[in-house]
Amino acid sequence: MAGLKFTIDEIPPPGEGPAPHVVCLGAPSLGLPGDASRLTLLDPGSEESMIEAISLNPALFAHGLVVCTSSKAFARHPREVVRLQKLLAFLHTKFVAYPKGSAKIPDPLNLRDENQTHEYSHELNRLRNMPLLLDAPLAEKLAATRIGLPALICMPGPSLAGLGPCVRDIAKGHLVIAIARTLPFLRVHGVTPDIVVQLDTYPGQRHFYAPGDDFSRSVLISLSLAPVSAIAARFHRVFFMESFDLAALPNPYRMRESWLSSLLSCLGAAETVHAPRVLMAGCDLSFRGNDVYCTADTPDAPASCPAAEPHDGPVEIHGSEAVLADNAGRRVRTRLGYLATAVEAELFAADIARTAGTAFFNLSREGILSPEVFPFLSPEDAAGAPAIDREAFLGAARSAYARKERVDFEGLFREFDAGTRRAALDRAIMSCLKVAANEDAVTGNPYFRYVRSQPLLAKGASRDDLLDAARRLTEKLHDACELARAAAAMHLAHTRRQPVPVLCLGEEEAELSARLSRFRPNFEWRFVGLRDFGASRPAPSGGALELKNLGVWLSRQAVALVSRGAREEYGYAYTILERPNVVLAESLPLP
Repeated sequence: MAGLKFTIDEIPPPGEGPAPHVVCLGAPSLGLPGDASRLTLLDPGSEESMIEAISLNPALFAHGLVVCTSSKAFARHPREVVRLQKLLAFLHTKFVAYPKGSAKIPDPLNLRDENQTHEYSHELNRLRNMPLLLDAPLAEKLAATRIGLPALICMPGPSLAGLGPCVRDIAKGHLVIAIARTLPFLRVHGVTPDIVVQLDTYPGQRHFYAPGDDFSRSVLISLSLAPVSAIAARFHRVFFMESFDLAALPNPYRMRESWLSSLLSCLGAAETVHAPRVLMAGCDLSFRGNDVYCTADTPDAPASCPAAEPHDGPVEIHGSEAVLADNAGRRVRTRLGYLATAVEAELFAADIARTAGTAFFNLSREGILSPEVFPFLSPEDAAGAPAIDREAFLGAARSAYARKERVDFEGLFREFDAGTRRAALDRAIMSCLKVAANEDAVTGNPYFRYVRSQPLLAKGASRDDLLDAARRLTEKLHDACELARAAAAMHLAHTRRQPVPVLCLGEEEAELSARLSRFRPNFEWRFVGLRDFGASRPAPSGGALELKNLGVWLSRQAVALVSRGAREEYGYAYTILERPNVVLAESLPLP
């Protein structure tokens, strides 16, 4: 990460612009800088040095951080120096470098360039998740059941491949907590995770979910901004890590997690289920050769890393990577984000162990997780654990899911109703900009700026291509707003004991009714058909409307679902059917 430097005995002179903050681990042989306001001196030999370091305000590092290690201090206290180096790298990476580098990352210190664009992918995910967010409780409800079963956290580090021969036996005695990227490995070895944790907000996460995966006995714990609308219906139950909107759902609970890595939210999930023992698999957080992910998915994959030269010096920083000793004293490379993740994982585990008595173990001797916090446990010993009661876990999930959150559906309906109108206006503006002569209006448009900033959209694209992409983005946001509005309207109707109207063909009712009943068992549905030119086809149970009366009828509905068949059959009446309060039933996450 730019802005972070590790040096030995020498403090580089400040360049142009604001000077970086300097932390000296012991007094450097060439002396301290004259500007005391940008200096922190830590004594690695002091027991208080770690407390002093973790108490530093990361805002001090806004213009960069130089960590200067005294060679004499390292010679006397090598272990303590490395711990301080890693902690300082964590503070800079999490609170300065990551927020500055991406609008997808929270920015608690307000360090990000104000010209960075709004993160529309997050907004799309949130709106598309609204049918789930308005019904699924927070993970707090799952935590309240105090499940108390041991857990296995599966991450996709290179060492995971070596667990192929015994992962099924280990899984029998542990709740398997996984992320999307580890699903292919588990699939090959016949293991279905009990909990999938979805923190990553990148839409491509869906590629790790195969069509044949059976999650009917699995629980999904998701960030509200994660792209889970297309896969959530496949799970036994869904819980969210945090409130999607504290004004509408004023529950301040947030499952332990961090934007640094999904590993940290997996530790939060283990804490949520009150696991007395947590095993870490594939948590290398360092490279094996050039591999950072498990690339082998066969039972005979190597169980250990190749020989490497020893490393007995301090941590080195080389651009966006670090070099340090792994748990076996071997010289390994890692990304600064992974180094920061290792530090925070150790902080999380130490706190969970202190508050809940949880014991943590690492199933590999590889990687950079502290062996003091995560001592080694052989996979053979882990496989010998007694089988757990998975029915008890599923029962606890059902019980927790039944405890709903208190949501302001009326306020949300007003918000999404207004949002749908704004989205329609944005869509119209983008269409006009395609022929606009004012280049400033184009380059200053937030949607245009957003698509131009996305490598996937902008590579090789012309100005007109980018304008078309921006217009399509406004269309997707408009459709997502309509879906969120419909979700709020349906919940509002349920609170008022009113049925939700569903326009469909008579022959569609049975299947659609079954799917909607599974989607929201407590809601009431009214299935209504349409007639035109006196056509006599079987009507649904709620009767049929004359097509000429449809416009007036729809104007009185806060929301109406329409089936795919009805939309195709009466598509010629699109001027009536295509309105903000009419939503395709299949656009809901129906089981």
